[in-house]
Amino acid sequence: MKTPKHLDSGPADAQPTTLRGFESSLPIALLRARQATAHKFKPHTDAVGLTQPQWRVIRALAAGNQLDVASLAERCALMQPSVSRLLKGLEERGLVETVAGPDARRRLLVLTQAGQQLFTRVAIISEAV
Repeated sequence: MKTPKHLDSGPADAQPTTLRGFESSLPIALLRARQATAHKFKPHTDAVGLTQPQWRVIRALAAGNQLDVASLAERCALMQPSVSRLLKGLEERGLVETVAGPDARRRLLVLTQAGQQLFTRVAIISEAV
């Protein structure tokens, strides 16, 4: 199997690239910042029976925009299959509903009135955290 061009090690006499320490890498720092923030907010989402990914979906829909699953996944930094799974629970709870899209293949999602009320309740806490 041929090595992809972007992974090619270059000339045989090239010096190896030195990576910064694992602890000081940007991806790890970002994950730690996310974890610290999520840790403070998790008790509040737990109290209303939401996972944090569910809260992100509700928050993304709260602006009133109708979004398809792919757009919602991108906006919430979630994988599309994960969004599809968690939407089932939100729809069963009456927080999100599907509306007709511009074509029959595309379903669009919106918050219901109950979803908007839950958003309003939790958003106050979210801003305080």
